[in-house]
Amino acid sequence: MNSKTPRVSIILPNYNHEPFLRERLDTIIAQTFADWELIILDDCSGDRSMDVIREYAAREPRITHVIANETNSGSTFRQWRKGIALASAPLIWIAESDDAAHPEFLEEAVGALDSSAGTGIVFCNSLLVDGKSEKLPLDLDCDDIAGKGTTFHDAKDFIRKKMLVNNRLYNASAVVFHRGLYEKVTTDLTRFRLCGDWVCWAQMIAASGQVAWIHRKLNSFRQHTDKVTSQAKKNGMEMLERAEAAAIIIGLAQPSWWKRNCMTGYNAVHASRGAGYDRQTQLQVLARWRDKFGSLLMPRLVFMMHAAMKRISGRRNDPYS
Repeated sequence: MNSKTPRVSIILPNYNHEPFLRERLDTIIAQTFADWELIILDDCSGDRSMDVIREYAAREPRITHVIANETNSGSTFRQWRKGIALASAPLIWIAESDDAAHPEFLEEAVGALDSSAGTGIVFCNSLLVDGKSEKLPLDLDCDDIAGKGTTFHDAKDFIRKKMLVNNRLYNASAVVFHRGLYEKVTTDLTRFRLCGDWVCWAQMIAASGQVAWIHRKLNSFRQHTDKVTSQAKKNGMEMLERAEAAAIIIGLAQPSWWKRNCMTGYNAVHASRGAGYDRQTQLQVLARWRDKFGSLLMPRLVFMMHAAMKRISGRRNDPYS
């Protein structure tokens, strides 16, 4: 084991992702920025993930920890916390086990953080891929008007503009951050199955001076039908959790009356339309939002006005504002 402290600790939490592990590990090892350690945490996988992990650990000395849980932890955020506690580097990259990275991802991310002392967190755009690593048509970066280079944004302004309606840092694998920022996360993320990362990033950003945005697709974000996200949308959990997360993020952002109502109205309209769940679930979701934010009539009206203004101004495809 190298006694020199690395610049980046990569945390790879895995659960039953044997089909994607080789691509994930190969794209970590292929990074042009090589000063890193890798901490692999398996959450009691039922497939042959550990065989793959042991194979790579035997030949890659920068894999400093391999920990296999005997029972499932029940939350990816417990694994995040465990990995960060083991990390020795000042920078953290949580590399989800079913995603992949461009070879220049770490080089650009570390370079952005090094170039600005007040920047605590950096993210890049992502390519959405299917289970066979084929590109999908959906683009979650349709709000990106810069198109190239790296831009730096005031942290609280970024929360108001890009984190209030939806989570702009939509994939953990696209993010690198200063380890100390994780201590600023005051919410118990294990309360969430879906929206915990939204709350996590917002609280970390709020504690940072600036956010760096790399306008390149240096991350591949895997989409498949058995994702927690897919199931949570079908059973209403996503919208129930969004109410909890929204209350926290509104507290951080302190948005204007208009912005607050746009955000609440956006979610009220989507909850009213439903997302494949039954009427009883729909009523439960709306009740949760009313409990948190009161009457939803005014927010709906404000959101519909805001949506019309976006169409007129040509910002219709921006899902984050």
